[in-house]
Amino acid sequence: RRALAIDETSFGPEHPNVARDLNNLAGLLQATNRLAEAEPLMRRALAIGEKAYVPGHPMVALLQENLGGFYKAQKRIGDAQPLLEAALAIKEKAFGPADPRLAYSLTQLGDLYRLQGQCARADPLFLRARAIGAGTLREVPVLFGTDRKRDEKEAGVAFGGERAGLSFGLVIVSVPTAAARTAPRPAGRDGAAEITETQRLAMACIEVVEDRRAVEAARSRIAAATAYPRQAFVFVHGYNVTFDNALRRAAQIANDIGFDGGVFLFSWPSRGRLLDYFSDRETVDLATLHLRQFLDRIVAETDVAKVHFVAHSMGNMVLLRALERIAGDGARPRPALGEIVTAAPDIDPDLFAEMTSAIRARGGAFTLYASRGDWALRLSGWMRDRTRAGFIGEKPLIVPGVDTIDVTAAGTGLFSLNHDIYASSPVLVADMRRIIEAGERPPDKRTREFERLDTKEGTYWRLRRAQAAP
Repeated sequence: RRALAIDETSFGPEHPNVARDLNNLAGLLQATNRLAEAEPLMRRALAIGEKAYVPGHPMVALLQENLGGFYKAQKRIGDAQPLLEAALAIKEKAFGPADPRLAYSLTQLGDLYRLQGQCARADPLFLRARAIGAGTLREVPVLFGTDRKRDEKEAGVAFGGERAGLSFGLVIVSVPTAAARTAPRPAGRDGAAEITETQRLAMACIEVVEDRRAVEAARSRIAAATAYPRQAFVFVHGYNVTFDNALRRAAQIANDIGFDGGVFLFSWPSRGRLLDYFSDRETVDLATLHLRQFLDRIVAETDVAKVHFVAHSMGNMVLLRALERIAGDGARPRPALGEIVTAAPDIDPDLFAEMTSAIRARGGAFTLYASRGDWALRLSGWMRDRTRAGFIGEKPLIVPGVDTIDVTAAGTGLFSLNHDIYASSPVLVADMRRIIEAGERPPDKRTREFERLDTKEGTYWRLRRAQAAP
């Protein structure tokens, strides 16, 4: 905001630099879900750009693309389509049809057509982006299992918030690289990871498949892995998450930690709205059964040697219950349990300790990310009159064999829920990468960002506060 104010004073309110500042600020607001504040800034930036630049200028295309992507994320199809189509047309004329700078635009428009159920228009755009976008795009195949009900009202393949039987599928998620970035990133801590903005990810048409084809697709991906040979990564989301956003989050984490093995998502029928937070808990038992079936029928059949897990919020209850039951069943050989990252677990502390103890008896190494600033868990604990495992009240939860890390310092601000910082903090994403890559312990050994604290209850670690810039 300071840069915007300076440029408005120095150059006037209609200068291209002001459009750039508005675009950058709107992107930051969108990333923190402050959508009502972001939209008018994007609209103003585009209006300035259309006046300041000649028709067909690439900067106008960029501003159109950002506003169109914003509308697409809100499923405002009628608003998004003319902007995304116009942006692509400008870039094709300015750069030529085979320029890598078109790849991101192609995937964004393809994603829009997917939402309309127009796969015949979407698929060629993704194929074209793949052919020309080697330096600007990565593709993350995500294999999913879900017990959400198909939403037949949607034009394309979509899953809503109601319960159903278990189904499987796959989707290719296109992830823009740093070369395709439309706004500068602020400087971060040393060793921090690059965080992909989930709203910039695009998905090809979702395929629902039989379990045999899902296994074959996963085996192909796993066989090609070099950084993580014969390894799989399973993500289980928490509350207030739509199916599409769960897919994007799984792909974002896998991309940002550099995971090239099998990427799996289990999506349970979270209703995707904040006020449904407590009703989501009623579906946990059924989701636990279906997650176990997903792990047995798909993940275990891919011949992986090791499986890593990341779960968030109430997704931890689904995951830990499933792993606890698997740990008690020694009837068949299974892949080894690798790293288990429990982010902001909305679980009773005693139950968390009991379940992790049972799972550790069979293998697996636990990391617990907890915070004093997680307002969603604060509310959950207040409603139940008992602090949750992922919330730090008077003191953090310390459990034998679990590395508890106080990540309060990664919080984004007083008015943020601070519930998903595990995936939005560059420091924590980098830590997940180190955990899954090498399993190095204790936490203060793998990074100087954590300090060790010894108490009479045991040892835990704390993320150091970032030093203020001079």
